[in-house]
Amino acid sequence: HDNQGIGALLEYDCRPIVISDASGYLPDDDDPVTRIPGVAGRSIGIYGDRVREEQLIEARLEEAHRPLALMHLRKGIAGVALAPIGPNGEPIEPPRREPPDDFRGEAFGVASSVQDLVSKVRTDLDSFSEVEAYTLELDGYLMAKPNLVDEPAIVALTRGAGARDWRFLAVATAAEQGSQAAYLRHLTKAKSRFFKAAALSVTGKIETLMMGLIALGLVGGLLLIDRVRAWFAADLPVWATLATVGVALLVLALYLLPRLPQPMRGISEFLFTQAFPALLAIPFWISSLATLLLSKAFLAAGRVQRVLG
Repeated sequence: HDNQGIGALLEYDCRPIVISDASGYLPDDDDPVTRIPGVAGRSIGIYGDRVREEQLIEARLEEAHRPLALMHLRKGIAGVALAPIGPNGEPIEPPRREPPDDFRGEAFGVASSVQDLVSKVRTDLDSFSEVEAYTLELDGYLMAKPNLVDEPAIVALTRGAGARDWRFLAVATAAEQGSQAAYLRHLTKAKSRFFKAAALSVTGKIETLMMGLIALGLVGGLLLIDRVRAWFAADLPVWATLATVGVALLVLALYLLPRLPQPMRGISEFLFTQAFPALLAIPFWISSLATLLLSKAFLAAGRVQRVLG
């Protein structure tokens, strides 16, 4: 149940507490899905989010005797708290800003539009560009001062820190203003896990197109081989169909069933810890080469000098 990861710290009355949260929060949804699978997933998400909020509220309420520094990537982004509908059909309270303007540490020199984009940054399974890395570093650096350094009980933890000429300060003006189109475009694409190079780089677009044409050519070439075409055109006996479905169900059962008797357990271990990983290694190896090729274009497109001039 310790969704936030601080339950033990609160239980053992640790002090002070410094929390740096990566902020994979449950997003608000004005039009949530109403079918059972979507509702079930959303319910689980709400449950975990509620546990986390309760722990943070507990830590915040005890801040007077247990100093707390809380930093997360949604700081500085205002939301609106909506009250439930009352008996008269109207909200029991008017909408209110959340958090309030006087909440400590919500202003630290990063525009809320930029902060919103930073909170959604995800790796493209290869690397962070300079713009992404510098912006994340700057965000943590600026956020730390009102939330950490200005807290008297915690200031001892930052002994020796001070103003430095850090490289990431190169994006400070752009992050504060939140108006430079090229900078915002790069951060907007930072939430994607794939194809960021194709979106941000002309070289990446060309490389992606070439790899797509090569893959299409290979598939087309295979279909031109008479033996391959004949295999697709051949009639499939009923026994072959049943055997295929049976094998597929057997493999699924071996994967899903937790307790299997021998020798089925040994077969399951062999399939899913040795055979399948060995087969999957081939396409993963090919895709990793493609990813590394595109990564060079992505990193070049994300140089601070190139984006900000």
